[in-house]
Amino acid sequence: TMSEVEKHNNSDSAWIIVDGHIYDCTHYLKDHPGGVDSILINAGTDCTEEFEAIHSDKAKKMLEDYLIG
Repeated sequence: TMSEVEKHNNSDSAWIIVDGHIYDCTHYLKDHPGGVDSILINAGTDCTEEFEAIHSDKAKKMLEDYLIG
């Protein structure tokens, strides 16, 4: 649920929603080319628009590895 996702909004647990799916990006934070902060700003939210506007098809495919719900 959205209320559960909202709890995961920091570097210890960074979840995002994209296209209605929940992804746990916690273990990708240090490897993200855009930096940790760009994920943490959106952690705990539905960031579909932000994600789609910036990321390549390759990045969208990589996101599948972090799908949890």
